[in-house]
Amino acid sequence: MFRVVELTRLWNAQHGGLYVIESPIGVPNPYLDVPNRDLVTTQGIRLTMINPAYMTRQIAELAEKNGIFFHITSRNPIRPANAPDPWESAVLKTFEEGVTEKLEQLQHNGDTVFRYMAPLRVAKGCMQCHAKQGYQIGEIRGGISITFAANDILPNKDKLKRNTDALYLLAYLLVSALIILFMHANRRRLNELDNINQQQEMLIFERTEALQREVAKSRQAHQDLEDSQHHLKDITATLGEGLYVTDTAGVITFINPAALRILGYHREDELLGEKAHLRLHHHHADGTPFKEEDCPMLTALQTNQHVHEFEDIMWNKAGEVFPVMVIASPLIKMDRTEGLVVAFRDISDSKQAWQELQRLNAELDKQAKTDMLTGIASRRHVQEQIEHCFSLSHRYEKIFSIIIFDIDWFKSVNDRFGHAVGDQVLQHITRTVEPCLREVDLLGRWGGEEFIILCPETRVNAAVGLAHRIQACLASASFAEVGVITASFGVAEHQNGEAPDEVIKRADNALYQAKAEGRNCVRS
Repeated sequence: MFRVVELTRLWNAQHGGLYVIESPIGVPNPYLDVPNRDLVTTQGIRLTMINPAYMTRQIAELAEKNGIFFHITSRNPIRPANAPDPWESAVLKTFEEGVTEKLEQLQHNGDTVFRYMAPLRVAKGCMQCHAKQGYQIGEIRGGISITFAANDILPNKDKLKRNTDALYLLAYLLVSALIILFMHANRRRLNELDNINQQQEMLIFERTEALQREVAKSRQAHQDLEDSQHHLKDITATLGEGLYVTDTAGVITFINPAALRILGYHREDELLGEKAHLRLHHHHADGTPFKEEDCPMLTALQTNQHVHEFEDIMWNKAGEVFPVMVIASPLIKMDRTEGLVVAFRDISDSKQAWQELQRLNAELDKQAKTDMLTGIASRRHVQEQIEHCFSLSHRYEKIFSIIIFDIDWFKSVNDRFGHAVGDQVLQHITRTVEPCLREVDLLGRWGGEEFIILCPETRVNAAVGLAHRIQACLASASFAEVGVITASFGVAEHQNGEAPDEVIKRADNALYQAKAEGRNCVRS
């Protein structure tokens, strides 16, 4: 109740007081000495200010009609009626000593009453009216006392005490019953736990015996495994090929002596426990990193697929790369992949021999396709290309033409200057003709002083034009000892249904016609 009154006063003080219309219950407060205490509105209505103290007195007057007596008091009141009575004066002194509130049952004016009092502290809003009294914010400037009759409360207090005692007795009986029930249930639970404990001890005994049997089996299996590993080492030690085994993570768990020797290691502990890919397979031969996802051996491990013999590379301890032939197979037990077995052999010597064989074959192929004297295509190579053009013509109706030309009076050159000069003339002819050709044209030596040109996708008129350009080039190029060299040309275009030999025969006939008609000319 006090708190409600206090909050109401605080609300009034925060607003700096309230204005109400002057009336018999709202007369101007003669003890309120502030500017603008009384106002008149533009409509002529008279207003007067109600400050917190005035409002508290009016609330007290209303409460008094309901048997509750409020009294706002102070040791230094502005309004004489607010002076404290002896009880209030004594309580105000205790507030100054630190007491926060006071409640007592006592005799007042011949009646038994309860009196309650709490202090009022100076707030910022109070300074408008009480600053001139010398108060500071936070100081105790007075209090509010509340007095109400105890006659209606005391009988209820005795009844409440009897009810409380009965409740305590009931609670005591209820708790005692619960304790007895709990002890009974706990004893039964203890018996059950004892039975369970005996059963668990029996189960532990049985499982201990079973575990001992399993440990014995495990030790035997471990011994068998060690015997198998020793047996495996004895077997693989005689192999000439390298062999190592990894677990599912690609870590080496076994490696045979041949693998150590091939890889340049002396002790197996240098590789056991290491990831095979990172130690043996980390880069390609050109030095670029070899990613694990591209490694065929790890792929075999991940896909559970056997990888048949394939060529790969490995790196030895010295950091040197060498070619190997590899077989990789997953190690599967009870439908479960347990690792990977990799067998490999060094193929450096055989690879070098193979590369030398390839080089020799390439050299032989070049010799077969190249005329040794002039460096241009041999007769055999030209024939192969003519067959190829014939196939294209037969399948896709591609056209081609052939030019055959022969050096005029070449025999007299050999007879007069010797075969060495004759060979130089053939080389001179080659160097003179090659710049006249297109990239698609193929120049070859057909035999002796006779040359042939294959012109893919070329009509006879274009081939004749090419022959005339070659004729002009020869006429403008003079050989030192012999002078100007001329040639006779025969040209033929392949016809549908015509065999390769037939188009060559027609070009050869055109050449003979050119020779018969005086040489140094082109006929088709």
